[in-house]
Amino acid sequence: MRLFIFILIFLMCSCGSKNAEGKVEYYDFVLKDKSANLIRLNEIKIKENNEKFIGEIMYVKIKNGKMFISDRIKNVIAVLNMMGEIEKVIGKNGRGSGEILEISNFDVGDNGMIYLYDMGNRRFSIFDTGGIFWGSFNLNVNLYGLTHIRVKQNKLYIDVVEPQYLNPSEIYKSNRVAVIDTTGNLLVLFCKSDEIFKKFKLRYFNAAFDFDKFGNIYIAQSGTFRIYKFDGEYKLVKYFGHLGQFKLVDQDIPWGLPLHKTLELVLRYSDTWSIHVRDSLIYYQFSNLTMESFEKRNPFYHRYYLKVYDLDGNYIPSDIELPGRILDVDEDGNIYIYENNEPGKRRIGVYRLRIRGN
Repeated sequence: MRLFIFILIFLMCSCGSKNAEGKVEYYDFVLKDKSANLIRLNEIKIKENNEKFIGEIMYVKIKNGKMFISDRIKNVIAVLNMMGEIEKVIGKNGRGSGEILEISNFDVGDNGMIYLYDMGNRRFSIFDTGGIFWGSFNLNVNLYGLTHIRVKQNKLYIDVVEPQYLNPSEIYKSNRVAVIDTTGNLLVLFCKSDEIFKKFKLRYFNAAFDFDKFGNIYIAQSGTFRIYKFDGEYKLVKYFGHLGQFKLVDQDIPWGLPLHKTLELVLRYSDTWSIHVRDSLIYYQFSNLTMESFEKRNPFYHRYYLKVYDLDGNYIPSDIELPGRILDVDEDGNIYIYENNEPGKRRIGVYRLRIRGN
């Protein structure tokens, strides 16, 4: 009977997370009989010389046996094979057609096209994986953010803040994700700001997201550990998360403070860094910010941690301190962690997640 009651409660929590008014309630369930551990498989040493080198690794996508790296210094996309050899460079610096000033973020679609947002030129640019420039376009509406991009079925999903709410008292009213087509037309705005933005005045603007194999989208916002799950029609299914070692904001971080005062505050708390959804697992990466990273202007030097969930939002005990920053998780579940940032000796470790328990 106890087992039956437990299963009944579990199913009610997983599937019926709405109150009497039909509002989706926050969900936090720990699978105490499970655990998650990282297993190191091998490593990729990036081969650089005077002619072929990377200025600074920012964002990475693993696709079809290739590694696509956005270079924050040179503002190009470097294409590497899985031996760490730089095969080609996509784009060049400038304001002209097919040129790039500052890559905010990018993604590689299943159609073999690279979509990037050029913050310097304030436009989206499209290349194929062979490096051929296919065109560029601008948004037909005014939106802020645009630091995260995902491509699905010829639509671009981008993190945003609506301009009418870009102030400390109203940012909680803003949707955080926009869906646009590949000519810049706005299709949908969805996912309201997390409740933390109503409770405190905060200087966090970013969101990260990914899709599962069923078409659901999982959204993690800066400033909180909670994850929002929407279905393919952009309806909220549930929001969930387990606090664990995440250091949640408990006070205002006012806008307009001197930089050193802002840093004093943000260094006390954790922040969302990335989310990847592969097969039946959610890989949520958060960071504890460090002064070294701000001084060197390089996110490599933050301290990174991994939380693991199943697709129903059940937490698998983890909060694993990472040996570097997760760059990407490929379709086979291989986790690519940036371990060494020294030029000429850059190293990416390849890991797998081992889940134990019933």
